[in-house]
Amino acid sequence: MAIINYHTQVISYDSDQYQEAVALRYKILRKPLGLRFSDEDLACDNDEYILTIAANHQIIGVLQLRNYNEKTYKLRQMAIASAWQRKGVGSQLIQYAITFTKQKGKEKIILHARQIAIPFYAKLGFKIVGTPFKEVGIPHCKMELLL
Repeated sequence: MAIINYHTQVISYDSDQYQEAVALRYKILRKPLGLRFSDEDLACDNDEYILTIAANHQIIGVLQLRNYNEKTYKLRQMAIASAWQRKGVGSQLIQYAITFTKQKGKEKIILHARQIAIPFYAKLGFKIVGTPFKEVGIPHCKMELLL
């Protein structure tokens, strides 16, 4: 079995890696729903931290952290390449996001989880808060993790 070295990093909005991350987000999150990114959607990314995980110099996972308030980040747009799902990559990326969030002095991460992803986030310690709702036409729940 080959040993895979994963590389996590924060990328900048104006980088080639950003374009690769947007392509991954589109393929995993938007295309299956028949949705596209608007210019406004992507312009907001400039104000967020974009965290990635790569294998063999290729981005295989991405998530974004938006400043929600003084003590909280909102985790958004998490996508893991299909071939890398259910292999621990998403968990590693979340652990990186947790470490990053603590280093920035924040105490909580919130997110809107698609119903299908709730067990994944729950396994990592996120708790459901509030009632289910629809976002981009599919069921979601708000979840939070106190750090």
